[in-house]
Amino acid sequence: MGVAPTTVGTYDAALQRRQALMGASGARALVKNWKVARIAAFACIGGILYGYNQGMFSGILTMPSFERHMGDYIKNQTKKGWLTSILELGAWFGTVMSGAIAELCSRKYGILIATCVFIIGVVIQATAIQAGYQVILAGRFITGMGVGSLSTIVPLYNSECAPPEVRGALVALQQLAITFGIMISFWIDYGCHFIGGTGESQKDAAWQIPICLQLAPALILLIGMAWMPFSPRWLIHHGREEEAREVLANLRDLPSDHELIELEFLEIKAQSLFEKRSLAERFPHLQEDTAMNTFKLQFVAIGALFKSMAMFKRVIVATVTMFFQQWTGINAVLYYAPQIFGQLGLSSNTTSLLATGVVGIVMFIATVPAVLWIDRLGRKPVLAVGALGMGACHLIIAVILAKNIDQFETHKAAGWAAICMVWLFVVHFGYSWGPCAWIIIAEIWPLSTRPYGTSLGASSNWMNNFIVGQVTPDMLTGITYGTYILFGLLTWIGAAFIWFVVPETKRLSLEEMDIIFGSEGTALADNERMAEINREIGLENIIYRDQSSHHAEVPEKEMLLFHRRANHEYKTNARKLLKDGAAKHGQNPFAILVPNGVKIILPPSCVGWAKNNKDLDHQQLIRDEYFASYPGFEVQHVLHHPNRMVINMVQGKLSKTDKTLPILNEYLQAGLSDIWGEEKYWKTINWEDGTTGVISRAAASIFVGPELAADPEWQKISRAYVLDYFGAVGEMHLWPSWLRSLAVWYIPSASACRVGLKRAREMVNNVVAKRRLEEEEAKSQGKEPPVYYDALAWTLESPLGKEFEPADVQLALAMAALFTTSELFRQILIEIARHPEVIEPLRQEIEDAAPDHDFTALSLVKMQLLDSLMKETQRHIPSLVILERLVTRDTRLPDGTVLAKGTHIAIDSRDMYDPEIFENPEEFDAWRYYKRRQDGDNTSLFVQSSPEHAQFGMGKHACPGRFFAGSELKLCLAQILLKYDIRLNEGCSGKPTEVGFLSVIDPYTQLEVRRR
Repeated sequence: MGVAPTTVGTYDAALQRRQALMGASGARALVKNWKVARIAAFACIGGILYGYNQGMFSGILTMPSFERHMGDYIKNQTKKGWLTSILELGAWFGTVMSGAIAELCSRKYGILIATCVFIIGVVIQATAIQAGYQVILAGRFITGMGVGSLSTIVPLYNSECAPPEVRGALVALQQLAITFGIMISFWIDYGCHFIGGTGESQKDAAWQIPICLQLAPALILLIGMAWMPFSPRWLIHHGREEEAREVLANLRDLPSDHELIELEFLEIKAQSLFEKRSLAERFPHLQEDTAMNTFKLQFVAIGALFKSMAMFKRVIVATVTMFFQQWTGINAVLYYAPQIFGQLGLSSNTTSLLATGVVGIVMFIATVPAVLWIDRLGRKPVLAVGALGMGACHLIIAVILAKNIDQFETHKAAGWAAICMVWLFVVHFGYSWGPCAWIIIAEIWPLSTRPYGTSLGASSNWMNNFIVGQVTPDMLTGITYGTYILFGLLTWIGAAFIWFVVPETKRLSLEEMDIIFGSEGTALADNERMAEINREIGLENIIYRDQSSHHAEVPEKEMLLFHRRANHEYKTNARKLLKDGAAKHGQNPFAILVPNGVKIILPPSCVGWAKNNKDLDHQQLIRDEYFASYPGFEVQHVLHHPNRMVINMVQGKLSKTDKTLPILNEYLQAGLSDIWGEEKYWKTINWEDGTTGVISRAAASIFVGPELAADPEWQKISRAYVLDYFGAVGEMHLWPSWLRSLAVWYIPSASACRVGLKRAREMVNNVVAKRRLEEEEAKSQGKEPPVYYDALAWTLESPLGKEFEPADVQLALAMAALFTTSELFRQILIEIARHPEVIEPLRQEIEDAAPDHDFTALSLVKMQLLDSLMKETQRHIPSLVILERLVTRDTRLPDGTVLAKGTHIAIDSRDMYDPEIFENPEEFDAWRYYKRRQDGDNTSLFVQSSPEHAQFGMGKHACPGRFFAGSELKLCLAQILLKYDIRLNEGCSGKPTEVGFLSVIDPYTQLEVRRR
C-alpha cells in the first residue's frame, strides 16, 4: 500500500513514486545522469553562440578600425543603437518562427536549421569588408534569427531530455553557456584590440576576427547535433513510441523495462493523449493525421494560449518574466559596457575593454551556483533575491553618477565604486535572472503548446532586448544617471511580480504544471478523460502495483511551498481535504500539503500503533516546525528541551492540586471581579481580556508567582509574546529554509518576539534578584527564607534549570497553557450560553460538591456533569488531526507500509464524528460522557485519552499539563456559574472557524454577563 494524495492540496501519486525512484537532485543528480548532462552541454553550444553575439559587438563598437569602416553612421547614438539592436530584432523574428519549426521538424532538426541560418548571417558579416553598413546590418539580422531560434529550441530540447530532478540544472546550462560565450567574446575583443595598434593604425582584422571565430562552434554544433537523440516527448507526441522508450532508457542509463522508465514513458504518453483528444473533441475536422492538419493545429495551439484563464496565466508569467529580465538592464551593460565604463571615469578604451572582460568573468562564475543548486533552492527565492540585489546596485550607481558626473578625473574612488557596483550587478544577474527566467518559460507549458509558449516567452525577451539595445545609447547620453534609476525601480517591481504572482515550480514534472496553473479539475470531463487514459495505458497499475514493498516517501519538503492556491486550500478547507482523502483511501494513508511542507495523514486505527512508538518523536517535530533555535524563539526550545525539565515540572509539582487550587482560586476570584465586574445588569465583556485574561492571570499565580501574576505589564508581555510567536512562525514558513535565518530579523512579529523576550527577562530577573536578596537577609537574621510555591521557584531549585533563562521558562509555560486552555475555555462558555438548560444542573452539582464554595481536589472530582460538558465541547469542536509526530528512522505501519525517516505524520481525528462510536455525533450532548461514565467507561474523564478521543494525545507524548488545565478550567467555570449569568449577544452565533487543522473561536464573539 502506498501513499497517494487526493485533491489540489495534495501530491500526485505518480510524482511521489517518481521522486522516490529518482533520488537526489542538483549536482549529485548531474553526476548520476551524466548522459543527459553530456547531451545538454553539447546542445548548449547554441547558448555559447548566443552569448558570444551578445558580448562581441560591445567591444567592436569602440574599435577605431570599426569606427573608420562604418564612417559617420556609428557617431549617431540612435543609429548606433540600431547597429546593436538589429540582432535582437532578428532574434525576435527567429523565436516567433521557432515554435512551428520545433513542432513540425522536431527539436533536434530545429536546432540544425537555426544553426545553418546563424552560419549564413556570420558569413555575410565576415565578407562585408568591402561593403557598407547595410551588409553588416543584414548579416546581424540573419545571425539574430539563428540566435533567437537557438535560444528557444535549445532550452526546450534540454528540458524535454532532462529528468525532473536535474531539469533545472540542465536548462541552467543554457545560461552558463551564454555567460561563457559573453566572457570569451569580451576577452577576444580585448586581445584583437591590439592588432595593428590601439589607435588609428588598428587593422580591420581587429573586428573581423571576432566575427569569424564564431563559425567554429557553429560548425561543431551543426555536425554534432546530427548524432544527438530526438526529444522523447516529441517522439511520443508524434507516434514514435518505441523509439521514445529507447531514448528514455539510454538517457537515464537504465533498462527499458525499468519502473522509472515505464512510469515516465506512460506519464508523457498520458499527457500527450489527453491533449490530442481534447483538441480532437474541440476540432473534429482536424482529426485526420495529415501534414496540413498538423500545421493548422499549430495555430490552434497558439490560439489556446489566450482562450482559457489557465493558459493566459502562463502567457502572463512567461512574457512578463522576460520583460523584467530585460529591463533589469543586463543587456544595456553587455552591449555598451565600454561606453558605460568610460562614463564612469575609465577614459582609456583599453582599460574600459579590460573592465568589460571582468564583467564576463564574474557573470560566468556567478552562473555556476545556479547550475548546481537551482533544483534545490527553487526559482522564486533566487529570482527575488537577485532582483533586490540588482535594483540596489542600480540605485547606488545612480547616486554616485549624480554626485560626480564629469568629475571622475578628480574623484577616481567614486568611479571605481560605481564600476564595482556594475560588477556586483552582473553577479546578481548571473545566479538569478540569467538562468531562472529561461527555466521558468521552458517548464510551465503543456506538451501541445510548449513550443509556442516557450517561443512566446522568448519573443518577449528578444523584443524587450531589442528595445533596451535601441534606447540605451540615447538614455546614457540624455538622462545619464536617470538610466540607472529607471532600471533599478523596474527591477524591484520585477521582484514583487515574481514573489506575488509567479508560482514555484521546483522539481515538478513538466506534465504536472497543469496543477500549478489550475488547468486540472476545471471540467469534470477533463478529469474523467485523464483517468480513462491512465487506466487505458496502464499508468494507474504502474503507480500502485507492489505498493507494500515501497516506502511512503515524502516529496521534498519545500516543493510548492509558495504555491498559494494549495496553501489557501489547506488553510480554508482542511476538513474537506481530510474528508476527501479518507473517502478515496479509506484506511490507507495519504499525503496533503500544509504550509510547512507535506504531512502524511494516517487513519484513526493507527492511534494504538503510534502512541508509544519509539521511532516517532513529538518534541523534535515541534522544535523543527516552530524554529526553536532561532533568535527570539528560544522559549520553544525550553518547552521541548531533551532534559524535559519543564515537562517534569508540569507532571510533578504543577499537578498537585491540593497545593495549587487555593492559589488559583484566589487569583481567579480577583481576576473575575476586576475583568467581569460586579455589576448586576447585563454587559458585554471584552472577549480577549474576559477569557484569556482570566486564564492568564490565574495561571501566572502558579507560574511566575505573586510578584508579577497580577502585573498588567507582565500580563501584556506574556500574552503578546504567544500571539507574536505563532504569527512569526506562520510567516517563517513562507520563506525557503536557506533564507529563514535572514528573514527572522525582518519579520515584524519575530522582531516583536525578541523585544518582548528581552523585557520579560528583565522583569523576571528583577524578581529573581529580589527573592535572592530576601533569602540572604533571612539567613543573615537566622530566619527561614520565604517559601514560594510557583514554577519560578522550582526552576531556580532544579539543577536542570541552570540551562535556561528563568523568563524563558515562564513564557514557555504561558505558551503551553494560554493558547489551548483559553480556546477551550471560550468554546465551553459559548456552549453553556447556547444551551442554557445545562446551567441549573451544573450549579446544583457545584453546590453539592462544595457547599461552602471551598474548592478542593475532591470537590472538583465530584463535578462529573461539568467534566462531561468540558469533554463534549472538546469532542464537538476538535482539532482535525492528532498525534503529530516526526519519524526519526524508517518505520513500518501495521499494514506493511514503510514511513521514511524525516516524514511528518498526523492521525485523522474523524472518529470524533463516527456514528458507530458516538450516537448522533453531530449533536452537542453535554451529558454524553457522563452517561458513558455511568456505563463504566473510565476513559470518559476529561483528562483521560482513548483511541477515539485523543485530543490530549496518547502515550509518552500525551499532554503533561492536562491535569493542571482540567483543574483550572473546572475551578474557573465553577466560579463563573455560581456568580454570573451568561448569554451570547443577540445575533452572535459564536460559531468557530477552521484555520487548517485548528478550530478557532470567532474573535468577534460577544458574551454578555451579569453578577448574580
